[in-house]
Amino acid sequence: MRLIFNNKCRYLAEASERNPSGKTWQRRESNTDNALHAIWFASETEGWIVGWKGTTLRSTDSGKTWQQQQNPTNKTLNSLWITRGRIPWVVGESGLMLKYEGN
Repeated sequence: MRLIFNNKCRYLAEASERNPSGKTWQRRESNTDNALHAIWFASETEGWIVGWKGTTLRSTDSGKTWQQQQNPTNKTLNSLWITRGRIPWVVGESGLMLKYEGN
């Protein structure tokens, strides 16, 4: 499964690898109007998105739904990476670097 998003809109599109009619796309609500800059999945079910004004979203159902996460900054978050231990690291403007320490 791939998730594709456009940083100018608030919807995510999910592409399934195969189904009887070929590839399909489904709109997924991101629950934010902020621009989204990066997405990373730690596993098949857990995904993260970061973006403008500290936007941080998390999905635990393979990207079907996204929940806003508490964040200590309102700076733009540009990219993220998740370690093998499933710990998200985020980088943003002005050299900002964050490590998620929640559940």
